[in-house]
Amino acid sequence: RTTPPRPRATMDPPAPAEHPAFTPPPPAFQDPAPPVLDHFALIGVTDVVPGAATQVAEVLHHWSAPCAVPKFQHDMVPHFCFPKGVSLAKLKRTPSMSALDEVLFERAHMHQSSHTFVFRMTDELGRASYGFCVLCQEAVQDPPTFVQRKPDAEVNMGGEVSGTVHTAPVCYVIVTRRPVAELHFKALFTILSHEHLRRTCLLYTSPSPRDS
Repeated sequence: RTTPPRPRATMDPPAPAEHPAFTPPPPAFQDPAPPVLDHFALIGVTDVVPGAATQVAEVLHHWSAPCAVPKFQHDMVPHFCFPKGVSLAKLKRTPSMSALDEVLFERAHMHQSSHTFVFRMTDELGRASYGFCVLCQEAVQDPPTFVQRKPDAEVNMGGEVSGTVHTAPVCYVIVTRRPVAELHFKALFTILSHEHLRRTCLLYTSPSPRDS
């Protein structure tokens, strides 16, 4: 009886797989820790609408952190700061400007809790942001030093005579995804203290209508 020969082992490469090569999935995306402050803004009005007791709020100035998410909401933030609009008041201009000084330098926000508040808003993806706000009364034609001032000829004072000064609240607001009330209000009051110092310095170093 004859035994059939055994097949020889070959070193031929294996046949290619019929399915594509396996690609490992990318590592899970890790959202970096959000910054303490996403956005800082000033909300108020730049002009006076004739006959209007209240006006729609607008963004006077804003700054955003490089990694701020979501982007600054130019429509939502003014609405949350002034849901009923911005109320204007009139002051009679006097040679000493004492009435205006009383408004600008009394710093009511330091003593009245009604001048501070917090709001919460969400974007289209459901991400929550918190706004920490402090209200300060300012002259419309003399905005905070953060705001690029318009030439006097471009400021609409509603057709009022030069003897009238319009004042309106300005909202200093920090928008953040990491709400820490003590920290954010401290930051706002520090900003306001520096603004108060700048205004005081400008009062004594710049020409003023009270000198004319």
